[in-house]
Amino acid sequence: MFSLYDLHSKGQHLKAPLIANEYARWSENKGFAVDFPMEFVQGVQNRRNFHGQNLRGVVVIDRDDIEPTQANDILSTPSKLVGVTAFSKYHYNLVKILQQFYNFSVNYRITHGWAGRLPGSQFRLGLLGVVQRNEADVAASGMFNRINRLPEFDTIHESWKLELAFLYRMTGELKDGQKSGGSFLLPFDDNVWIVSCVFVALMGLAWKIIVFLEKYHCRLEKRCNVVVNALSIVCQQGLNQTPERTSTRIISFAFLLFSMIMYNFYTSSVVGGLLSTRVKGPQNLSELAASPLILSFEDVGYNKIVFREANSSLLKHIYHTRVEPYRPPSMLPAYTTVKDAVPYIQTGRYAFHCEVMDAYPEIAKVFDPNEICDLRSLPAFFDVQLIAMVVTKRSTYTEMFRIALHRARELGLISRELRAHRPEKPRCQSGSTVHPVTLNGVMNAFFILEVGILTSAALLLVELLLKRIIPDEFLVWNLSRT
Repeated sequence: MFSLYDLHSKGQHLKAPLIANEYARWSENKGFAVDFPMEFVQGVQNRRNFHGQNLRGVVVIDRDDIEPTQANDILSTPSKLVGVTAFSKYHYNLVKILQQFYNFSVNYRITHGWAGRLPGSQFRLGLLGVVQRNEADVAASGMFNRINRLPEFDTIHESWKLELAFLYRMTGELKDGQKSGGSFLLPFDDNVWIVSCVFVALMGLAWKIIVFLEKYHCRLEKRCNVVVNALSIVCQQGLNQTPERTSTRIISFAFLLFSMIMYNFYTSSVVGGLLSTRVKGPQNLSELAASPLILSFEDVGYNKIVFREANSSLLKHIYHTRVEPYRPPSMLPAYTTVKDAVPYIQTGRYAFHCEVMDAYPEIAKVFDPNEICDLRSLPAFFDVQLIAMVVTKRSTYTEMFRIALHRARELGLISRELRAHRPEKPRCQSGSTVHPVTLNGVMNAFFILEVGILTSAALLLVELLLKRIIPDEFLVWNLSRT
């Protein structure tokens, strides 16, 4: 007689017993005989019940005041907690689905980070080190699925899209600091300005020559000033008097027409740009570093490692100039929580780096409709990527957990968890905001006024000096000839 058994263990590394289920017998007299219905003969039906077996879990909670026995309570809390990321809570709920599917429990071990190595060694730290050394059966916090990490764990599921970005509120200071509003020279290309200035100078010179050749003189109190007239035409202010000669009228008309056409091009470019383009704010890390925004970061491990392992000169510059310097208590610390940072983001003076899913619920509570429309995000350090749920390399549970999570996706359980843990960005419902022009936006006009005042004062000093040196009769005789 021969017997057919299904032999398996719920985890030999956990000292789980070897389970033998007899499915059928064979004998010379009766042949092959199955003692159970066929649906019970399938091995998956017996193996999916772990009978409450305790598995080893690992989770990242970046806090020093937490005991392993508190992990379940902390990860089950729906609100945002210090040191706990949104994707850790999400993957913890996926582990809960596996627990219900296979009937097991988990004893969690807490780490303060995801990865790292001891200085001068290959010893892995954090969650990745625990998984690599086979000290945990399942990780309740996701990992970056990088190529150099593939030999160290097995991936069983990917569904969480990690979106890390700087969140800031668009204000008039940022708008006027950009090219779209910071200079009155921008509506025209540099070549257009150069050619226009050359033509204005040439037309002014031609006008002066024509006046000289025509012996066009005015009385002393109404003498002609070609430079002032040329500037008046460029500024759309007309002439101080009507020319009498036909040749002078022709060049004046050409000058006025040229100025009108250029003015129309200029104003249409400005108005069209303001109406058609959305004010975006800083669009890359370099622009953000050059902006007046104060940078702060969520107090989690990856925001600190990005500076510690930085090879970019820009990142090092940002750290030494915008993160490391001392901040008074009235300012937002360089590393803080999402809840504390949102009111500072509302002021428009701060840019806060975090996982945007954690900040959206707090922003919806604090911001008004106009401020929500001003909210901007800037991905800077990390590209948007999927987070992997991992187990130990060549684990007994790899294929079993993959099958269960595929089944959960088909049943809509994964979608339900994503909707619960990934809130949408608050919608803009008040339309675009009109930002007032700040002092930085009109600084060019004040600069021109300052240059004019200084030039006028310098010429006044020259005139007073000449009056002391040159007799009055000589000055009056020369002025009467102009």
